[in-house]
Amino acid sequence: MILLPLRQILFMEIKMKTSLNKKLIALFTCTALSSFNALANIEVGLSLGTSKPKNYDQCACTPDGSIVDIEAEVDIDLAFAQMRYVFDNGVFVELRHGKGFSKSESRVTPRGGETVRGLDIELDGLTNASIGYRFLADQTLSPYVMVGTTTNIVLTAFLPDGPKFDRENYSNEFSYGAGVNWNLSENILVGLEYFQYSNGDLGGTGEVDLSTWSASIAYRF
Repeated sequence: MILLPLRQILFMEIKMKTSLNKKLIALFTCTALSSFNALANIEVGLSLGTSKPKNYDQCACTPDGSIVDIEAEVDIDLAFAQMRYVFDNGVFVELRHGKGFSKSESRVTPRGGETVRGLDIELDGLTNASIGYRFLADQTLSPYVMVGTTTNIVLTAFLPDGPKFDRENYSNEFSYGAGVNWNLSENILVGLEYFQYSNGDLGGTGEVDLSTWSASIAYRF
């Protein structure tokens, strides 16, 4: 069996993520350009959501001081501002930015151990760019699907009831989601959505798993 050096493995992983992100950006651009000859509307909205982000890492948090894998989970309420450019053929491109309301107490579970209180976590920022397709756009209810890239997730950790301890920044995360819009009038629409901003590389060490359920209201120009 041939074992690759850790540095080479990490370089390969970063290169694969960067390549995927470049492909998504190219798809985002090509979709917008190919739809440019269609009439379009701009929708500007606000979403309120809830999330239970999980962080997978390692910690020397056992009685004997040995390093073990841990899973940290926290409840976060957040808000998003979003702008969507919708073409008449149902294709749309969207940019959104969000932030958590306040810091929350995390729950840490070492592998094979009991859940204990962890650090207080605050979501300082989240930015995402996506392309999507809206079905039945001319109907009262119109479902849609999206795929894109989360370019920035900023989580800040605080000591329990104390000062800032650390900050983590995650970027170039593959994202996807689906939702439904309810067209209340020609200009006003509300919606319900599930969105996966980062899948944590299926629980890889040092990764974050972040998804949200959210409700939105938007104005169509």
